[in-house]
Amino acid sequence: VRAAVRMRDEMKNSGFRPIEYEKDLILDLGGVTVRGRCDRIDGMIAQDGRDFVRVVDYKHSRKLKFRLPEVYRGYNLQMLLYLFGICSEPALLGSGAREYFGGSVPAALEPSSVIYFKFASLDYGETDDPDSAAAPGGSDGAEYFNRDYFRNNSTEGLILKDSPEEEEMDRRIRDIEARYPAARASRTGSKGDEDNPRKLYSGFINSVQVTAPEFAELRGCCEALINTKVSEVLHGMAGACPSGEDACRWCRYRLFCGSNKVIAENAG
Repeated sequence: VRAAVRMRDEMKNSGFRPIEYEKDLILDLGGVTVRGRCDRIDGMIAQDGRDFVRVVDYKHSRKLKFRLPEVYRGYNLQMLLYLFGICSEPALLGSGAREYFGGSVPAALEPSSVIYFKFASLDYGETDDPDSAAAPGGSDGAEYFNRDYFRNNSTEGLILKDSPEEEEMDRRIRDIEARYPAARASRTGSKGDEDNPRKLYSGFINSVQVTAPEFAELRGCCEALINTKVSEVLHGMAGACPSGEDACRWCRYRLFCGSNKVIAENAG
């Protein structure tokens, strides 16, 4: 319920509108076919007439941290690949997009952002009720718990500079300031952060910003990584070399590939 209310509040003041849910995608990226399913795709018609798109992924874990260096190492590519593919082939979108954009999908869609929307339940002992004994500080107790909920489930992702998502980020910050004034008082930040809300509230909104040329370079790197991995598999180079135990949790071959032994040897 908390996640639904938070999503409603954010969309109420947003210029973006959901145009696709649970969308199956078949993408052609550098000659390699990639299949996937995107939780949500949002569209926006900017005041200057340009059409923007962003992709949203729902995450139940608070631990996710989007880091650009990890993308260049081959991690967290999924949502970026969706954005690359949709912008290259807007016709991939369906009826929801056609309805939003006035009957047909635009021939060109500009990328705005990749957003990881995190949500999780309150920890044991936390409460929304300001009159509860579990809410220290009287009426401020619920505010602090709500503040910590937003911080622990902060928005992560990648934003293109000069895209509508920049204004969306600033709008979310203004909303946090208005709803949780104690949040500002509790964050001293570094010298000069008082005049830069994006840094002051970095615990609540953690997004990497890139320019259009940097985004194009990132796409080239991701396509090169995919082509390299496909080539390795086609040439029989498919050894077990997981990045860690967590990676093995989702692998269907983990019971017999011997990766646990590889991990133990590397750790030793």
